[in-house]
Order: sequence, then C-alpha cells, then structure tokens
Amino acid sequence: MQREAIPFGRTTVKKRRQHHVWQRYLKAWSDDGEVYCLADDRIFRTSTTAVAVERDFYKIGKLTPADIALIRLLLIDVEGLHPLTRKSHEDFLKLVTAPAVFEGQSVEVDGLIDTLRTNALEDYHAEIEASFLPLLERRAVQFSIQSRHSED
Repeated sequence: MQREAIPFGRTTVKKRRQHHVWQRYLKAWSDDGEVYCLADDRIFRTSTTAVAVERDFYKIGKLTPADIALIRLLLIDVEGLHPLTRKSHEDFLKLVTAPAVFEGQSVEVDGLIDTLRTNALEDYHAEIEASFLPLLERRAVQFSIQSRHSED
C-alpha cells in the first residue's frame, strides 16, 4: 500500500543522504557530472552526488523550550527583519514544533514525526534553492550575451 504525502511534509520517505552543498552549484564545477576531490593526500574524480553529502545532516532533534527561545531570538524577534522573512521563519518553527504534541500516541505517528524531523530542513533548503533557479538562468543568459559581445 502506497502512502500519500502528509500535510506537513513532502513525503513519508526519509531523505537520509542530505547534501550540504547545492547540487546545482557542484554541477557548475563538474565535468560530465564529476568533480575532482582531494582526500587523504590523493586527488580523484567522483560524482557530484557523492561529495558534500552526509547522512541526516539536516535532521532536527526534538527542540527544547530553550532551543525555541534561541531560534526566536536569533531568527524571528530581530529588529528590522522583513515581515515576509519573519513569517517564513515563524511558519518553519511551527512546522517543526507542532507535531511534538502528537508524540507517543502510536509507533506510526512517531515514525511520521521522525520523518518530518529528518526531511523538514532539507526540504526547506531545497525550496529556497529552487526559488533561485530562474535568477540563475537569467544571469547565465546575461553572462553568455556579455561574453559574446566582449569577444567581438
């Protein structure tokens, strides 16, 4: 039986391999999907999907009241913060804290909450990155045009 997407996340499947460098950025430095790496004093080629990746890198642990207060202090209750940024941060904080009231009700619910904690920050970054794609595409076109004109 296939599960449907849950309302507070994109999927019920945990995304365990989480990249801390945007694939789009890595691909810009790649040759046929591979980059050169230096590890243990040796240089080797590897796929962009094999670098800058860590298991559960963005997984959010259970937040304590002190954690939530610090997040609010640093990211939400900031003087001069743009209202849209404040709302985005508040919404994300609600997303990751609200499910805690359902913890302990069942093994299945606890599994869904764990999946949310595993995927939420990864999904959040992916949405931000995706929102920049049109800007990057426009800049690439502008750069291409400028390059052609400078060759003339």
